[in-house]
Amino acid sequence: MQESRIINWFLVLVFVYFVTLSADLLQIKLWLFKPKINHLIAVLLFLVVFLSGQFRVMDKTLFVCFLGLLSACCISSLFSCNPLRSLGYAAVAAFSYVMYFLLPLNLFRLFDRRLLLRLYFASFIVIGVHACSQFLCGFFGMIDPFVTQVYGDKLVRAQSWTYEPSYYALFMTPFVVYMNAQFLIAEKKERLSFILIVGCNALLLVSTATSGFFSYFIFLLTCLCLLPQYRGLFPQFFKRICRFALAFLVFCSGIGILFTQYISLTYFKFFNWEFFKHISFRERWERITFAWKTFCEHPLWGTGLGDPEQQLYATTHFNNPHILLHHPTLDMFDTFTMTNVFTEVLASLGLYGISVLLLTIYIMIKKLHMARKNLPRPDQIIIVPLLTSLVVMVLCLQFNQGIFRNYVWVHMAISMGFLFSAQQAQRRTI
Repeated sequence: MQESRIINWFLVLVFVYFVTLSADLLQIKLWLFKPKINHLIAVLLFLVVFLSGQFRVMDKTLFVCFLGLLSACCISSLFSCNPLRSLGYAAVAAFSYVMYFLLPLNLFRLFDRRLLLRLYFASFIVIGVHACSQFLCGFFGMIDPFVTQVYGDKLVRAQSWTYEPSYYALFMTPFVVYMNAQFLIAEKKERLSFILIVGCNALLLVSTATSGFFSYFIFLLTCLCLLPQYRGLFPQFFKRICRFALAFLVFCSGIGILFTQYISLTYFKFFNWEFFKHISFRERWERITFAWKTFCEHPLWGTGLGDPEQQLYATTHFNNPHILLHHPTLDMFDTFTMTNVFTEVLASLGLYGISVLLLTIYIMIKKLHMARKNLPRPDQIIIVPLLTSLVVMVLCLQFNQGIFRNYVWVHMAISMGFLFSAQQAQRRTI
């Protein structure tokens, strides 16, 4: 009885760990660093698993890939304007890998894979409901203290506890993609309710982020690319993709007509001939071009994690990217972070780093893709949506994020952990 209670409390802690993954604003400032509440929960979970003797590396291939990525972080720091700062970021990268990839991966060794998947996706609903409350309360003049962007007096851009709405949209994207993909491939008796799917999509759309809007196009293109491989397993897949695309087109047209003023400021702000003058696009483009320029100057190894932001700050304020900054703080560079993961990695880690990262992603996608041949049907209708959500998430990272965002690595770990657990269960039945 007591052991059962301990397990239940541990699962509650796991759920809180999932819920606070995106809680960027729930943090504590310590010198140059800002540890989040989620970091403390992650450390506590890790200590419990590690001290119980249950912690494992799990997959050696992926572990070697990360060691390659970590070596890229360390080598590139030698070419940084601030080597100690870049080495500090390399340590943060190692921390992120252990706490947000290895830890959730190990949870699948200890608990039922479907139970963990339910806890993981339930956490998105909690965050989404909070975001929806921010959006709806804005119409009644009640502004949540965590809201950072409001159009006019009432149109709140929902973000829950993330830094800003675009971060919330990219956090929510894998969950919504998973739900949509499962809805498209499942048979009638396996399908989720239509009302539930509409509600899940609403959790993403309340962000009013263009990145969230673009994710639907990436989702549809990904489905079409996967179609030749999965048409035999899911005969209705193509018809349902077409219906989904048509429904999305009707929805976009409808809200565009009914709420023209608001929609033109949010979802459709880049859909005009002068989109390149919009401050959001201009800032992103400037950082992409700066990162590319930095890569061209240091193509092989890059300039170290965190260094492109510092160089951009120095260029903006002093017109000299290599000027020595005295007593730099994280706050100084908050508004100068790179907004495209591909160019960020090129600038920070060079060709060596981007090669290792792409290899890691390729191995994960290949493992998920090949698993469709051997797993039973109940696992297939989970693995294929996980694969789809992983691909869409990686592509959406190009809009606005960082390479070591904790929820990005957790979603990778959830996908791989479910796969490893399902394969292990399959081997036991043979």
